[in-house]
Amino acid sequence: MFFPRSIICNPVVFYLRSPCPEHYPSGQYHGRPLSLFTLWYNSSQSPFCSFTTYNNLGAQYSKNGYPDVALRYYRTALQKAQEVGFSQYAAVYYNMGNAYEKKNRMDQALIAYKKAIQINPDYRQAHNNLGKIYFTMGQYDHAMSEYNTAIMLNPNFAYTYNNLGVLYNKLGRQDDALSAYKKAVSLDPQYSDAYYNLRNIYEGRKQYDLAIEAYQNALNADPSQAYIHNNLGTIYDKKGRLEDAIRAYQHAIRLDPTYPYSHNNLGTSLTKKGDIDDALTEFQKAVDLLPNQPDFHFNLGYTYLQKNDLDRALKEFETTQKLATDHTESLFYIGTIYYRQGQKENAEKSWQAVLEMNPNHAKAKKNLEILHR
Repeated sequence: MFFPRSIICNPVVFYLRSPCPEHYPSGQYHGRPLSLFTLWYNSSQSPFCSFTTYNNLGAQYSKNGYPDVALRYYRTALQKAQEVGFSQYAAVYYNMGNAYEKKNRMDQALIAYKKAIQINPDYRQAHNNLGKIYFTMGQYDHAMSEYNTAIMLNPNFAYTYNNLGVLYNKLGRQDDALSAYKKAVSLDPQYSDAYYNLRNIYEGRKQYDLAIEAYQNALNADPSQAYIHNNLGTIYDKKGRLEDAIRAYQHAIRLDPTYPYSHNNLGTSLTKKGDIDDALTEFQKAVDLLPNQPDFHFNLGYTYLQKNDLDRALKEFETTQKLATDHTESLFYIGTIYYRQGQKENAEKSWQAVLEMNPNHAKAKKNLEILHR
């Protein structure tokens, strides 16, 4: 059966806000973004802090998913700062880098972060995020330099240790990555992303108990993450703890019923347990939620095959082939269905095609030998 690939999460984005206190009347905004918008807009009429207001307004729009609008406010903030003779406003360039990053404009983000650092060489968050940009661009030496600078400026900067661990892992330096992730969680015991990355290394080394511990720590820090419950389930499954795996997947589904991998993985564990009908339901849900994932169709087809529903199994295996033409297992079972339907010529063609893709496919070889007797 097939499991989703783990995903390394991006580091936390920093937004620097320096609002003028006289424009925050007590009890008027109650933490609601729209109220903040109104207050910042009204305070923008003050010539003494309008550039700060535009920066903060841009940061709020960026946070709420409007980077284009945010960039307009940041540009206005720079203009207003120049009007009052203030040109050393590194925070605006930093926030512009964040907005460009959200737009996947890495070249522009690079320029913005560099400008922030030019104005303020001790801007550790800018060094951290510039390192992330270099990492994304594949410029690993530059990324390493920026991360080390950020740590030199603040040895307690957990986010940079996590990012440094991601870089070490990319370079094949797993022991160094492990140390960096451990440092990150020692500095911030609630840092779920670092625990998640620790788990990736432990699972790769088949140190499943340590991987489970890392996941449990991540969930202690943030129990609301469905994907962490899901991936904890995969570790339980690998250790043969099917009931624990099933509970973990079910918990993930309660948190996010639209997360297809949890339905698929729950189906996998239910199949191993022998609950074929319930497994079929979960595989169907996974297919409905993510119809272009070939492995989901394969698992659904295989379950139909176990129930001897050959027509529906064939349909799912054929869909798997359309989505992934190199999927040898689906092609093998297409041949198996043809054989059971008495279509021996089509079965032979399917198994021969399997061997063309994978000459060492033992089951296809064996079936062809039986067919030719």
